Amino acid sequence: DHTPLFTSLSEGKGEDYFAGLLQRCYIELVFGESFEAFERWNALLKIVCHSQEAIGQQPGAFVKIIQVLREELELVQLGFIEPS
Repeated sequence: DHTPLFTSLSEGKGEDYFAGLLQRCYIELVFGESFEAFERWNALLKIVCHSQEAIGQQPGAFVKIIQVLREELELVQLGFIEPS
């Protein structure tokens, strides 16, 4: 379980913080075409997916994270991101 890591990254920063980290990496990935940004986005997503206990502790943060991920995936579906 990655709950301690999730908590330490977002502690005292509000419900939007972790979702904001994901958004920043995604924007760097899309507009900067940065593989490092993809690796950071992927690492953050793994933390989210393996933080089962944090869901009950910070449900609002997870709602925001899911909203952000949904918007990001919709951009992919709309063809906003074109393969090179």
